[in-house]
Amino acid sequence: MLRVLWVAMIALGAQVQAQNTECATATAVLSLPATLDGDLTTAPSITHFGADSCALASAAPLPGNWFTFTTESDGCLTATIEATGEIVFDTILTAYVDGCDALSCAAMNDDIDAFTVDASQVNINVEDQTTYHFFVGGLSPEAVGAYTFNISVSGNKHLMREGFCFVSLLKTIHCIPF
Repeated sequence: MLRVLWVAMIALGAQVQAQNTECATATAVLSLPATLDGDLTTAPSITHFGADSCALASAAPLPGNWFTFTTESDGCLTATIEATGEIVFDTILTAYVDGCDALSCAAMNDDIDAFTVDASQVNINVEDQTTYHFFVGGLSPEAVGAYTFNISVSGNKHLMREGFCFVSLLKTIHCIPF
C-alpha cells in the first residue's frame, strides 16, 4: 500500500511539472513569500509566446515553466530565479500582465548583474488584485537544469517616472524610484 502511494505521489509530481509548461496551466502561487523548486532538464521548449512584448522567444524555442500570482495589495514585487543544480545555466525571468492570450511585458531580466548569469531578478510595482504571469527558463535551448524560483512583495511601492521602466545595459527592466 505504501509503495502504491509513493508511486502515485511521483506521478502527480511529474504531472504538475508538465502542466506548468503552458501559460494557461501555470502553477499558481497562493501566498507570499514563496520558494518553488523546478527543473528545466525535461521541460519542453516553449514556442507559442504570441506577440511576446518582452522579446523573449524571438530567436528560438526556450525551455521553461510558468507561474502565476494575483496580488492582494499594492507594493513592490521581487521575483528571482537561480540555477541550483550541478549544471550552471544562463537563466531568464519575465513577468507579464493581462491574460495568456495577450501577454504584456511588465518586466524582464537576463542576469542579476554582469558577473551572475545563473540568476535573474525582476522588481515590479504591483497593483491590488492584478494577476502576473512569470516565465522562468534558460536563455537558450541548451540552458537547462535545476532552479529555485522565489517571489515576495513588500508594502513599499516604488513610483515609476511617468509610468515607464527603463532598460539597463544588462537587459534588466527596473522600477524607477523617485
